Formats: sequence, C-alpha cells, structure tokens
Amino acid sequence: MSQPPTKRAVSALLASRCPHCSSVARVRTRKHVTFTVDELYFQCSNLWCGCSWKSQLSVLHIISPSATPREGLDIPVTPHAPRPVPANDPGVAIPPAANDEAVSDTA
Repeated sequence: MSQPPTKRAVSALLASRCPHCSSVARVRTRKHVTFTVDELYFQCSNLWCGCSWKSQLSVLHIISPSATPREGLDIPVTPHAPRPVPANDPGVAIPPAANDEAVSDTA
C-alpha cells in the first residue's frame, strides 16, 4: 500500500501561469480554509518578474458522488446529460438507435 503524497509533493504538482509574464508559477504554500476551499500562494519562476499572488481553489460541484459523504456538506452534483440505459435492464424501454431511419423496400 502506497503512502499519500507529502504536502511538498502535492504543491509541486500544482502549477499555473504568471498573470504578468506567462512563465510557469508554482504553489509555494497551501492553506486549508474549509472542506471545500483552499488558498494557494503562487510564485513566478521567472526571476526577472518575481510576481507572487494568492489564489483560491474551491469545489464547484460533484462529478461522481462519494461513497462516504460528509454529513452537513451540501455540494451540488454536476448537471449532465442523461446516461444511456443498459439494454439488458428488464422493464426499461430501449430508445431507437440514432442511425435507424425509415427505410422503404420499394426502390
């Protein structure tokens, strides 16, 4: 079983672009604010630029619901197109295939 990544390893994976010179910027510090919000402190890698800034990382919506949801935490589930129903489910109407068109035998 592998160990979870260290705080330093996670920060090294998060990168952005400097808003001034467009160089790669790395997360120098990450501060946990709430269960759904973190503050990220970025630093530009361009020594001539030297820009640093604070950014916010937040959970917007859930794509795949958790098997162990936190009580009292209300995060909306993403709106998505209805998923196709498997054809072998009993009692479920199967929609016609998209490529089925009315074909006439008189040609």
